Amino acid sequence: MDRTIQIIKKYLWFPIYTGAKQTVIELWSQGEKVAEFKIGVPEDGIPEPDYWAPFLAEKWRGSDLHARGDVPAALWEQIRQEDARPKREGVHPQLHFTPDAGWINDPNGLVFHGGWYHLYFQYNPYDTSWNDCHWGHAVSRDLLHWEQKDTVLYPDGDGTVYSGCGLVDRRNEWGLGQDALLFFYTSAGGENRWSQGKPYTQCMAYSVDGGNTLRREPAMRIPNYAKGNRDPKVFYHEDSKAYCMALYFDGNRFGIFRSPDLHTWQLSQEITLETAWECPDLFPLPVEGEDGEKWVFWSADGFYFVGDFDGYGFYPQQVKKSAYLGTVPYAAQTYWGTGERRISLAWLRTRPQQKRYTGAMSLPHDLCLCRRDGEYRLRLIPSEEIEASLQPAETYEFTSSGVLLRQGEELAWQIKLRWRPGAVGATELKVGEALIRFDVNEKEAMVGEERFAFSEQEGVRLIVDGNILELSADHDLIYLAAEIAQDMEPVGVRIQTDPACPVNIELRRSKTHGKEDGIDNGNP
Repeated sequence: MDRTIQIIKKYLWFPIYTGAKQTVIELWSQGEKVAEFKIGVPEDGIPEPDYWAPFLAEKWRGSDLHARGDVPAALWEQIRQEDARPKREGVHPQLHFTPDAGWINDPNGLVFHGGWYHLYFQYNPYDTSWNDCHWGHAVSRDLLHWEQKDTVLYPDGDGTVYSGCGLVDRRNEWGLGQDALLFFYTSAGGENRWSQGKPYTQCMAYSVDGGNTLRREPAMRIPNYAKGNRDPKVFYHEDSKAYCMALYFDGNRFGIFRSPDLHTWQLSQEITLETAWECPDLFPLPVEGEDGEKWVFWSADGFYFVGDFDGYGFYPQQVKKSAYLGTVPYAAQTYWGTGERRISLAWLRTRPQQKRYTGAMSLPHDLCLCRRDGEYRLRLIPSEEIEASLQPAETYEFTSSGVLLRQGEELAWQIKLRWRPGAVGATELKVGEALIRFDVNEKEAMVGEERFAFSEQEGVRLIVDGNILELSADHDLIYLAAEIAQDMEPVGVRIQTDPACPVNIELRRSKTHGKEDGIDNGNP
C-alpha cells in the first residue's frame, strides 16, 4: 500500500520495531526515487514503536513525497511530521559515544576543524541490527561528550554508504574554499535493491558549512579494482608532494593510490599483509627516544605493521603486531587535523541496549611508538581529555575484601591499582558481570578468557562507563575493551585481595554535566 505525504515540517518520524520482519520503503518525488531503506513491520498489529527514526525531509517542504512499501495502512498512519529530532531516551554512557537510537559501527570521516571534533559513523537509523548503511554525524569539544546531528549521507542508486575518511582541502584542490571539508567513502553497489548490479566504487562528498551537511561530488570516482574494495583513507604526503590513499581490496590485499590534485588517482602499489582485513589507516609516528619516524599500517582487527612509506608504497620491517586484546574493539581510525597528536577512535561491538541502540565508540587514545625488546610497539595512551573529565582522586588501601562502588552508585569512573613492593598472592575485582584477577606472583592478569602480563608497581588503569570497561597496562602497551553487563546501568565493584597482597586504589568519578545529552558547549 502506498501513501502520499505533503511535507510541512523538517522531519518524517518513522516508527521502528526492532527485530521485526523487514520490508523495503521507497520515497519518490516528482517521479524520481529519493530514498530507500528497510523498516520492521510487526506481524500482529501495530503497537507503540520501540523508538522513532527521523528522516530529514526539509528539502521537500511544501511539496509531496510518495511513500511505497508493502506495509499495512496502520503503519503509514503512525508516521509523524516534526520540526525537531526525537528526544534522546534510555540510559547511555557518559563518556562513550552511542547513537540516540539505531545501530552504529565503524567511525568515519574523523576531522578536527574549527575547535570541533567531527565523528561520522556507519549508521542504520531504522533498526538495532546492521543494514542500510548511512553516515551518521556527531560533534564534540572534548572527544567525550557528543551531540548527535542530522544524518549526512543516505544510501542511493549507487549503493549503501560504507566507510571512509575526511580532511580539510587546505590547498583548495576542488575550488570550494580552503575550509571545505572533503570526505572519501565507498558506495557499496548491490547492497540495496536500488543499486543491484553495480560494483563497489570510491566516491567523494564535500561540505562548505563546517561539516553539518554533505553533498556528493559525482566527478570523483575510482573504479572497482576488486569485488569488495572499500574503506579509503586519504592523506597528503609532504615528501613526495602528492595525496595518497590506502584502500582495502580483498582477502589480505590492499592498494596504495596517488593523486596530484584529489581528482585523478593511479594505483602505485598492491600489498598483501598477513591476516589484515579492511578499514586501513596509514600514518607516521615518531619513535620515543629516537630521531626520525616510522610509518604504521593499521587494519580493522587492530593488527598493525611498522615500516617505511615513500609516497608510492609501504614496506613493513617487522611482523604483524596486535594493538588489542579481545574482539570488542574494531575498525579504528585516526583524526585529521590534530597536529602532532595522533588520536584514535574504535568501534566497540556491544550488544543492543533497551531495544534502542547497538554499539558504542571507544574512548580516545593518543598513539605513540616505542621500542620494546628490539621491536616497534604501539602505545594506546588514554587521551588527556579523559583525566580532565574526572573529579579529584579518592584513595583507598585494601588488605582483604570490600566494596568500592555499590550497584547503581556511579555510571562512569576510573580506578588505578598499584600493589606494595613485596606483595604476594592475588587480587580479584568483580566489576559488573566481569571477574578480573591479578596474580602478583605470576605477574599475570585475567579478564574473562584474556590473559596478559602486568607489573604490580606500574599498576593498571580501569575506566568503566555503564556496561563498558577499558583497561590499560604495561605503560599502555596493553589495551583491552570489554562489555561487562547486558544493561547500560551503573555497575558495582567488589574487591577481594590476599592479606599479603595489599593493593592501593585511586578512584576518580566522572564530573557531572548539565545537559541530558551530555554536551553543553554550543553548536558548530
